[in-house]
Amino acid sequence: MRNLTARQALGWAALLFALASAGACTEKPQAARRIDPVEAMGQLRNGFAVLVDVREESELTSGWAQGAMKFPFSAFEAKGAAWDDFVKRLPKDKLIMAYCASGRRAELVARELKRQGFEVANLGPFSGWMSSGLPVEGGPAPRAEGKKK
Repeated sequence: MRNLTARQALGWAALLFALASAGACTEKPQAARRIDPVEAMGQLRNGFAVLVDVREESELTSGWAQGAMKFPFSAFEAKGAAWDDFVKRLPKDKLIMAYCASGRRAELVARELKRQGFEVANLGPFSGWMSSGLPVEGGPAPRAEGKKK
C-alpha cells in the first residue's frame, strides 16, 4: 500500500468534501403549509387571500368553493402560455390557497408558486371545504326535501 503525501491527502479530502456538498446544494421544493377550510374562509372574507381550484373541468360537477379561481392541473403541467398568464393575474400581496380532489395536485401547484415568490397554502381536498359547510358554487341542483336520489 502506498502512503499519501500531505498534499495528496488534502486533495482527496477536498474532492470528497466537494462531492458530499454537491448533494446538499440541490434545492428541494419546500412543502406548502396546510390550511384548514375554516381558516381559509376567514382569510378570504378579510381579503387576505385568493383560492385556486386546480381540478380538471370534469371534476367540477360537484361544484367549487365560492369565489375560487379555476385553473386545471393539466394546464399547469403543460407549463405554457396559459400558466404564465394565470400566474400574472395572481396577487403577490395575498396568500394563494390551492385545493384539488386529494391535495396532491394542489401541493405541486403551491410549491411552484412558492418557488416563484408567492405566499402559498395547500387547502387539501375539496371534500374538506364541503364537509365544513362552506359556500359552494355550481354543482348539482339541491334536492327538494323528501325526494329520493
